[in-house]
Amino acid sequence: MTAAPTAGDALALVRLAASGAAGALARHASRIDDINVFPVPDGDTGANLSQTARSVLDALQANSQPEPSAIARVGARAALLGARGNSGIILSQLVRGACDRLSEGGLLDGPAVADALRRASTEADAALREPVEGTILTVARALADGAEAAHSHDPIETLAAGLAAAEAALVRTTDMLPSLRAAGVVDAGGAGLVELVRGALAALRGEPVAEAAPLWEHAHDTVALDYDGPRYCTGFLVAGSFPREQLELRLAPLGDCLVVVSDGEVVRAHVHTDDPGSALSAATELGTLSGVEISDMHAQRDALAERAASPAVVLEDDGRLADVLAIVDGDGNRVLYASLGARLLLSGRPTAEELLAAMRTSPAPGIVLLPNDPGLQVVADYAAQASPVPVHVVPSRGLAQGLAALVAYRTDQSAAVLGAAFAAAAAWAGSAEVPGGVSDVAALREAVGRALAPGSTLVTVLAGATAEQEALDALADWLRAAHPGVELELHAGGQAHPRYSVSAE
Repeated sequence: MTAAPTAGDALALVRLAASGAAGALARHASRIDDINVFPVPDGDTGANLSQTARSVLDALQANSQPEPSAIARVGARAALLGARGNSGIILSQLVRGACDRLSEGGLLDGPAVADALRRASTEADAALREPVEGTILTVARALADGAEAAHSHDPIETLAAGLAAAEAALVRTTDMLPSLRAAGVVDAGGAGLVELVRGALAALRGEPVAEAAPLWEHAHDTVALDYDGPRYCTGFLVAGSFPREQLELRLAPLGDCLVVVSDGEVVRAHVHTDDPGSALSAATELGTLSGVEISDMHAQRDALAERAASPAVVLEDDGRLADVLAIVDGDGNRVLYASLGARLLLSGRPTAEELLAAMRTSPAPGIVLLPNDPGLQVVADYAAQASPVPVHVVPSRGLAQGLAALVAYRTDQSAAVLGAAFAAAAAWAGSAEVPGGVSDVAALREAVGRALAPGSTLVTVLAGATAEQEALDALADWLRAAHPGVELELHAGGQAHPRYSVSAE
């Protein structure tokens, strides 16, 4: 990026960065879980960070207000409402600090990015009653330090400099906390933040979501899993305008790892306690309770210990049992596919040799292939037969249907299991496409009508590079009136052909 975009120009980039960040966390969540030994070895930091980031992405994609202040408000609120666990709440405060800068508008140049990262770090530090060094807070501060030290007007260069400093700080966390040193791992929250930034940076550069940084290759060589503290991780939301300190005072005697944050209207609280009932009672005395989540950390500790001792499949990569190879056109579509776990992405109409070359780059013992075009089925089948590892070809007929199938992806399932799950999801998802050169409004409504089936609750439209906003707005109005129980998801796919790819499920 050679010129700093204005805030208005950058709104699409915010969504793009959020997609890359959420995609990277989704890909590495299980690996981050496996090094989660601080503050307690409950093995859920990766999942919590991933769910929180996904909440922000979903809200940003659903938002139609282009003003920077509106984008910032939506992002900050989604992070707070979607925060999961201790790490998720800290991430919500990092998002909040960055959104404060975005809301001011103006050029999003290098200094603005550095300022946003500094505000993010400051906001996260302020959220904790007893901040601890060697955690995500340390990594966030280094991220801001590196960005400021770059003294660059280029926002991408600034973010890259911050990432380099954050990666260096992450390595140092191993020696900053006894539990990390004993386990031989880096801090899980810090690792999650590094992967988040790496994903966002790759998306902004138009590159594939980057591979995992080799910063925890020896995780679980000697993991200390002797936690016997409070049993229940308790989290909830309280609607009310009371000072967060009121709830802090009531929760503090009940346990530890207490985090309470507020945006002035909603309070998000998290505490480790043996008495979750008392925590919930304290909250109901102050406001309306919702979003209650209680997990048994002793059970999580035992599950983490079992994973650590298990001689399960160990790959050269991040432990996934299968890779997904998808043929995907359009920058927006590639980000969407990557955010759901597809790491092998080809565009255009690849030959069997090109498909095989992509397959050989994967260390996984199996591959699921989404051709997303009936015309590529024969080529895909041929490449699958010639592959050195089992390849399961899913008969996906379009980009939107392939995306619907990909929602079933799990890193801990084999290619055979995933292939069956993908095929079932694709078969359930009705699909249609609208080529260029036709009346967008009528053709798009007709395509959605063909894709809809009894029981459909979601319509997804991937808009191509020549899509017309008027047609999309008209579709939303029609669907709202004709099918009020069906949700509409619109994504700027960016593909050259077809103009619209539609699925209904």
